[in-house]
Amino acid sequence: MKKISILLFLGWLLINFRPVEAQTLGITMHEDWSSTLLAGQNCLDLQTMDGFTYDLIYLGHWNYNDHYQVEKRNASGAVVATATNDSAWIGIKMFCYNGKVLLTNPTGVSYSLKVKLYDQNLSLLKDTVWSAPWILPGEVRNKFYFDGLYLWMVSSGASNNLETVKLNKFDPIYLTDLGSLTIDSVKCNHLLTNDQLDYRFFIKYGNSLYLNAFKPVSGNNTIGRKFKINNDLQIVNNDPPVAGDLYLDLFPYNGSLYYLDYYNWATAKLIRKDTNGFSTSYQVNLPASNINNNLAIFPHGNIFLWGPGDGNIHKIDPANGAVISTKFIVNLPWTFDCSYYFGKIGSSPEYPFMVVGPTGTNPTEPFRIYLLDPITLDTLSTKVINSIAANYKIKEAGDKIYIFGNKIVELSVLVSVWPSFKIINGVAGQDVTNGSTILNLNTSAPPEVIFNANADSFWIKNVSAVAKPVMCKKIVINQVNNTVNCFSWDILYGATTFISGNPVNISPDSSFKSFTSRYEWNGHNGSTHIRYVFFDQNNINDSIWYDITYDITVGIEENYPTTIKVFPNPTADYLYIKGIVNPQIEIFNLLGDKLITAQTQKLNLSDLPVGLYYYRLSNATQTVLTGKLVKR
Repeated sequence: MKKISILLFLGWLLINFRPVEAQTLGITMHEDWSSTLLAGQNCLDLQTMDGFTYDLIYLGHWNYNDHYQVEKRNASGAVVATATNDSAWIGIKMFCYNGKVLLTNPTGVSYSLKVKLYDQNLSLLKDTVWSAPWILPGEVRNKFYFDGLYLWMVSSGASNNLETVKLNKFDPIYLTDLGSLTIDSVKCNHLLTNDQLDYRFFIKYGNSLYLNAFKPVSGNNTIGRKFKINNDLQIVNNDPPVAGDLYLDLFPYNGSLYYLDYYNWATAKLIRKDTNGFSTSYQVNLPASNINNNLAIFPHGNIFLWGPGDGNIHKIDPANGAVISTKFIVNLPWTFDCSYYFGKIGSSPEYPFMVVGPTGTNPTEPFRIYLLDPITLDTLSTKVINSIAANYKIKEAGDKIYIFGNKIVELSVLVSVWPSFKIINGVAGQDVTNGSTILNLNTSAPPEVIFNANADSFWIKNVSAVAKPVMCKKIVINQVNNTVNCFSWDILYGATTFISGNPVNISPDSSFKSFTSRYEWNGHNGSTHIRYVFFDQNNINDSIWYDITYDITVGIEENYPTTIKVFPNPTADYLYIKGIVNPQIEIFNLLGDKLITAQTQKLNLSDLPVGLYYYRLSNATQTVLTGKLVKR
């Protein structure tokens, strides 16, 4: 007869399920920092240096109507440098590239742009004026693009009576003008909305430039145009004008160009063109709705994801534009009083996300962001951010999302490897991966036995990168009558308390050493089996178990027949039991709450939520098998 006194359940999982299944990925939206602007301030733009250097974050905002301020912030959101620009017009723009910050500001009198160039510490490098005679004062809309060699600026007027687009080519160091191209009778759509929607209308792909534009006509009618331009600012190809077209997005994929066209403000089209002859490979209608807020399409692996702003996300085949499948994101408040946004964040993998936010007609609508599974598009995490005004904007950069307007919030995808904890043997100074320490209780034993009395044999260590509020829960698997068991976590809890009242905050790479388990056996023989679960207060799935058996005279036999099988594991629906007659199986969550009890050899788990559980299998006299269960 073997005696089991202390079983480290984490070690059991590592042995039986292999490391790849012993650890679970937890994916959430993490709020890195936030900042609420002062009264009179409003964040109009946000840039990250070269898109990926997160310790160089630049915020540009109005301060009391006519004062524009640029703030350099570090990775924690703290201001480390500032630059100001007085008497700024509404059309001011900021652009970060190659370690520089560029600021342009329309003047009020001379049809020109004031230009200031700063280094990454916001020290002024250049202060000049660009002539812009094709644009009326205050109506300039411009967007920049840096291709690693040249700095490009696309400008467009804001008035329907001013139908001109101008493409300028600049030296990125000295800001000298290297040439320009003026295209009459067209505009760039999203420039007219002051960049509220960051659709891609201008890109460089290969050795050519591509431009989306349109000509407004009566009412909401439009005439769309597509241009291919070379580096010498000469138009190589352009499509004939198409009435009703309004090209919103342009992106390359697998050697071809793709255009998103919102036709007549009601129908979405996907257009594929080759890059050589600029001919059209196909043109197909996409599923659309009357909600035309923030349409988005982008490559995702070997498919496209299309979000028309109605709660549906469609997987599109790039080869022919056909819809492969559709996913409706549940629990979203889809009304005309909400704004919608669809984007992606991160790399390897990229995570799609959906946003529902406030509008001017419903400014109290909570701001919600839904992080989606890259394959299934199921919701992985939901984040609610309070006090976001209706004029918010969203910017994606690498594995960060920025929401800005009256306040600025930086979010990231936090991937946690569970469990975040290990158990440390303080005497040996090593991680305990499995073990069977025996407490010999006999007639000479003291009335009360204290496990970890010297705080040297059992420490809970936080091995994650962030601090964890850790709770302890006691689960009585079996207890001898007239005995008493209690535990100490942050304080000593009585025998009738099963979960600690407060968490113990454990810093990264630190251990909590003061856990004790106390057993008063009161002269009664038998086996008392207690399980302790140590878990993150904010995520009960992030946990480890530790089993302690106080054994007097009679132990628990480890005589589990090797013929007993519980399968499949993981399972999506049924769990089968073989090798035992009239089995009783119990299913528990990670905190020890019993969810299912059944006497069967085929257990239906289809109604059980996806997650981690453990099971206990018994015959008529004893427990014969316990283990982890993964419900898919």
